[in-house]
Amino acid sequence: QIVFANGVIRSQIVLPDNTRLCLYCRNPLQNSLPTTAPHQCCKQPKSQRGRRRSDIQRLREMLCSRDCYSEYTLRVGTSSLVRARLSNLEEGICQSCNTDCRKLFHLVEALKGIDDRKKVLYAAGYNPSAIGRKRFKRLVDNERKITEGLFWEADHILEVARSGGECGMENYQTLCIPCHQRKTRQFMHWRANVVATSKNVGGGGKNRKTKMMMPEIKVN
Repeated sequence: QIVFANGVIRSQIVLPDNTRLCLYCRNPLQNSLPTTAPHQCCKQPKSQRGRRRSDIQRLREMLCSRDCYSEYTLRVGTSSLVRARLSNLEEGICQSCNTDCRKLFHLVEALKGIDDRKKVLYAAGYNPSAIGRKRFKRLVDNERKITEGLFWEADHILEVARSGGECGMENYQTLCIPCHQRKTRQFMHWRANVVATSKNVGGGGKNRKTKMMMPEIKVN
């Protein structure tokens, strides 16, 4: 186990001959762990300076190639990394209703009048009931800077609650905020019904698991 500067602990497989295996593909790395001195990726930086660079270097040394580094960081990294890749792949187009969220963002950003912004947002389906009052108020406030991220979400096709976490780009899709909110409400409604059904069948046991399958959620 290696403790990174940000407190994250990552475990790496080491064979009896001190050969380390790649965190992602489990293939042997070229450089083996020395038998005496600890590997440099196990050493913690003595100061705050350069901690992030040290962490990146440690992680690179635990993976065998750029492809493995790219795929691994995608699965365990931040949402900003996923959004950046998804933005390049789908260019802000909602995969459910085909709304061009990027174009909508630039259009709203260029408008200075609150009424003009409301008119455009309502026409695109971005009303308070569809996207939430707080987000809608944020979008029509011409005194605050808005970003493209307020107009679409990187949605898990298979929800995290159904083992869709730590996935690759194949399980992500661009959804506009109204479609994403609608899909989320449908999933929460389904999950509430499953919990209620499992309690009725199993006598309310908290640890009882249900094998009910969730139907495909259609956001259109």
